[in-house]
Amino acid sequence: MSSQEFIVSACCHVIRLCLSGILTLAGRLDYEACSQYRLVVADDDTSQLIIVDVLNVNDETPQFSQSVYHVFLSEHCPLHTFVIQLVATDADSCHGN
Repeated sequence: MSSQEFIVSACCHVIRLCLSGILTLAGRLDYEACSQYRLVVADDDTSQLIIVDVLNVNDETPQFSQSVYHVFLSEHCPLHTFVIQLVATDADSCHGN
């Protein structure tokens, strides 16, 4: 690390801010671990808040409540007959259940 940069650590991840004003990642982002980084850049005269929001990617596999679903239907069921309601959970919080 040169004297022209410093490390800001938050939420177990690292963001590097150089004196040139460029922010770079020095670690992997994970929305589920930390969805926002708040950095304060300051000198003797002023300070500036920088907020970095991490966008979620649908990278978690849904987990169904059962491994197999077995349904019995009569061959005479009318159209639009209710068949089954599946239940699954997904760790990607913005995608819901």
